[in-house]
Amino acid sequence: CRVLKGMSGIRLCTESRSLSDETLLRSSETTIQTLADLDSFNNPESECALLKCALVWLGLCPVDYIQDDDWKMQSIQPFLQKFCQREGENDVGLEIISSS
Repeated sequence: CRVLKGMSGIRLCTESRSLSDETLLRSSETTIQTLADLDSFNNPESECALLKCALVWLGLCPVDYIQDDDWKMQSIQPFLQKFCQREGENDVGLEIISSS
C-alpha cells in the first residue's frame, strides 16, 4: 500500500503467484474514482472485492453513501484525502497491491 502524488483515485490490484518461483499466475485490477466503484465491495465475485471491503470497513467512506443514489457518483477524492490525511492535496492517489 502506498500513497502516490500526481495521481487521483485508488488503484487496486490482486496477484496470485507460484510458490516455487513467484511467477505471476493471474491478476486482476480495478480503479476507484467514484463511490459507485465501491458498490460491489460485498460481492466476492467482483474484481478486488476483498480490498474494496477492507477500505470500506477501515472507514474510507460511510457504507450508506455507497448505496445512496444521491452520493454514488461523488468523487472518491475528498474521502481519499481525509483517509490518507492529505486534505487539500488534489493530486493524491492510493495504490494497493495484494499478492498471494
